[in-house]
Amino acid sequence: MKKKISLLVFLFVAIFNCMAQDYNLEFAGVGDGGNYFVKVTAILSKKEYKASQDWLKRLAVDGVMFRGVGGGAGYNAQKALINDPAVRDTKAEFFTLFNKEKKYLDFCNLKSSSVVATKLPKGKYEVSGNVLVDKEKLLQYLMDNGIVSGMNNLW
Repeated sequence: MKKKISLLVFLFVAIFNCMAQDYNLEFAGVGDGGNYFVKVTAILSKKEYKASQDWLKRLAVDGVMFRGVGGGAGYNAQKALINDPAVRDTKAEFFTLFNKEKKYLDFCNLKSSSVVATKLPKGKYEVSGNVLVDKEKLLQYLMDNGIVSGMNNLW
């Protein structure tokens, strides 16, 4: 039974890593309390496009956690909240539940009027939108769950 659960977790993480990973984050502004207002641009499949607003939110939070945010709109780039990319694999069960249960929705809001989609060849879509990510709340959640320690983000 444990092997089946481990296999399912591995497959889910592998599938997520293959899907919608062609995305970019850049600053669109800074909100109250240090929140990040980011522009997310992603290349999505036709199936993913049908849930594009959810994907933009998910990728915004994922990007703040693992990639950081590129500079833009007069703001400097910010590093990722999680400094070690291996954490995605070592804490795979946490991130599987985080995405499956849509916990990322607790840390972001999409400005729906900002969403723009362009159809590309081969059934792909380029979708972009502005998402407000509550960086401090997300960081606290990651610390409370043992994903990062407060000391990791001082440097």
